[in-house]
Amino acid sequence: MDIQIKGDLDGISDQQLDFIRRKIKENNIKGKDATVSVIGQAGDNFGAAVRVISIKNEKEDFKIIVKVTSNVTRLLNETNILAVITFTNEITMYKEVLPMMTQLQKNVGIEPSDMFPVPICYGASNETPHEIILLEDLRKEKYVMLDKFKPLPNDTIKLILRTVAQYHSLCFVLKEKCPEEYTGFCNKLMNMNAVETLLQYTQTFKTIGQQISQMFEDKLTANIIVKTINEQIDKKFRMEKSEKGSKYLIIVHGDCWTNNFLFKLEGDKPTKCIMIDYQLVKEAPPVIDIFYVIFNCTDYETRAKHYYEWIDYYHSQLEINLDVHGLKIKTTYPKDKLESDLCRYAKNMLGTAIISNSLMIRNNEEIAKIKETMSEAENIGHFAESFNNMSGLHVETVLLIKQRIVDTIKSCIDFGYLNPNKYI
Repeated sequence: MDIQIKGDLDGISDQQLDFIRRKIKENNIKGKDATVSVIGQAGDNFGAAVRVISIKNEKEDFKIIVKVTSNVTRLLNETNILAVITFTNEITMYKEVLPMMTQLQKNVGIEPSDMFPVPICYGASNETPHEIILLEDLRKEKYVMLDKFKPLPNDTIKLILRTVAQYHSLCFVLKEKCPEEYTGFCNKLMNMNAVETLLQYTQTFKTIGQQISQMFEDKLTANIIVKTINEQIDKKFRMEKSEKGSKYLIIVHGDCWTNNFLFKLEGDKPTKCIMIDYQLVKEAPPVIDIFYVIFNCTDYETRAKHYYEWIDYYHSQLEINLDVHGLKIKTTYPKDKLESDLCRYAKNMLGTAIISNSLMIRNNEEIAKIKETMSEAENIGHFAESFNNMSGLHVETVLLIKQRIVDTIKSCIDFGYLNPNKYI
């Protein structure tokens, strides 16, 4: 007899419910009925609708995280814009890339407790428009999400960078030891047919830059915002083309910020973390993830004190993890190449951080309003308009956005990545 599924089924299709029933049976999960409920807040996951399914059995409820396409993601997919933001990426990671990384670690005798941590994937399907991923509910292991509004302290950033370095090392190992498989993964993750479509909508992001700049009375700051974002958009495809085929490219996570890590705490202190949400993975230089963490998760004072320490720490952790697999840091990703990439991509990632901070640190009410407006959009033009809208934000949100942007610009100037005299 098929398990009965009830609860909050809004946005979950009959095909997805059938898939859930099949995977419960295939994974030998016992239970007679299951209840689906919403998990988290509106701002916790932008590109997917996330539910938790509780399967009742004699001992205790067995819980599975269910990710299905949201109306926002469905609109993006229907218009073929930003094709890398699809479930195909995450499904490829959970079904193919991450399992191969786990096997590579087993091959060299790494203990399970020391392996790169990955949630169990109970099943995934990219059948359009019924995409679905079933994942382990890490809350049973006492993992939690930290407050996205609070800058992370030094110890937590080092914990994240250690995890990122371990993931990056496995990307390099995969590329070196399984080149055909690695290339195949990259081809799946990168839909080059989308580039032409993306080019049609670059004006959308330039408009976002214009609107953000209008929040600032200081002309220098406003000029830096507009010009940095415009330069980022104009140079993006040229930079990607020039790097194509480089030995230093890997499959980066692409969205390394607070909400995409879960943490296990001892008291109030994070001691372990797990990377989640692989929807933005792509082939790019490792510094993309490093900058994303530092620019989106820390404040000015902590960056000023620890930035160079973080870079050294990341590189040392990368070396340690590469060495286990017989790869040498000097030929895989030497320190001078890391420093060169930091200089090359800093302004590009500043532009990304300006846009991401204008969205990610809105409160849950504001994010919910954006998602509702986007889900009702009739076409990609209306979608862009709702995304661009900076009006209606709470005063506290505006102040926080402005502070984050100003402080990130100051950091880039301090580190020598940005010359303000060019923007006067």
